[in-house]
Amino acid sequence: MVVQRRVWRRPDGGLDVPADEWLNRQAARISVGARERCCRVGGHPQGFRRSAEDLRRLAGISVSPERLRQIVEGEGQRVAGLRQAGALAPTWRGADGRTAGGRTRVYVGMDGFMAPMVTEAEKQKRRAARAGRRPGRWGSRPRLRRGHRERYKEFKLTAFYDQAKQHRHVLATPGGPEAVGRELRRAARQLDLRAVDEVVAIVDGAPWIRGQLQRFAGCDHIGLDFYHFSEHVAEAARACFGEGTAESAAWRHKVVHLALEQDVDAVLDEVTQQRTALRSPAKRAALSRLRNYVGERTSMIRYAENRARGWDIGSGPTESLCKAMARRLKGPGMRWDPAGADAILHLTALQDSNAWENYWKLTAQQN
Repeated sequence: MVVQRRVWRRPDGGLDVPADEWLNRQAARISVGARERCCRVGGHPQGFRRSAEDLRRLAGISVSPERLRQIVEGEGQRVAGLRQAGALAPTWRGADGRTAGGRTRVYVGMDGFMAPMVTEAEKQKRRAARAGRRPGRWGSRPRLRRGHRERYKEFKLTAFYDQAKQHRHVLATPGGPEAVGRELRRAARQLDLRAVDEVVAIVDGAPWIRGQLQRFAGCDHIGLDFYHFSEHVAEAARACFGEGTAESAAWRHKVVHLALEQDVDAVLDEVTQQRTALRSPAKRAALSRLRNYVGERTSMIRYAENRARGWDIGSGPTESLCKAMARRLKGPGMRWDPAGADAILHLTALQDSNAWENYWKLTAQQN
């Protein structure tokens, strides 16, 4: 039997084979169970090639790394669409976050992390390298997207969790602060945070985060992560008293304990007093930076009051989620298209939200 099909050469040097593409689509109808297995192993930090090897050995499913990438990113995009449409709701509500004292409490965290991108210059090299090559056994290769304008792109994360850290709802977006704000408000409605007794945000104090939380107006308190505060104090102590000196450690300990045991005014008084006692312009400038940093965040530094209420003062859960979500994107030699990285993050957020089973049950019902 002889099969003839028409092959078109694109201006960029690639090939389009419509008949092969049609056949591929018919062969690409993969069961829900197989797609789930692909997505489970597709998060390997060493990339899709290693994921494809694991999939073959563990599940007996043989797909190319490129086909695996398409499956995984396609599911990630579907997760994003369902979440935006409200069809994939959180697995819990704010009322589930009950504390030992009987009150309901939900924490909100927001942060950002950088991921490596494929630039347009790198895309041009890839186009040139594969120009004129014959397509593989599955027909023509997918057309390369345009490269990103910069080598790195910031992705932003929003997390909701309860006091016991048993319930979580995690979101990630490649968008800017406005996109984060929209996700924040949508998730707050889904979690029904209006019915929660205490909603506490703990963040690193970045202006874009404070701006979105202040516009949200759903928090009882927006707190500055204690670790970030203590790091700024430590930086000023090193500038004034030297790296690793006993005097530096003593002053840092003093300021930190003023924040923990008294209030922000006691901290500002100590910084101002120390600045007055020094004559070095560099040391005075370091203390001025600390004073300005604290002064701009006075409403966020209420550690003694918050600890008395039983509230957390650190954003450890949010920081951990950022590291976990970024790990898949920062493997050795990895570069991403924004859309591909976004899809991977939606799948990772699904797992971190303990909503994995819900998604696949919904998918099975719709197929």
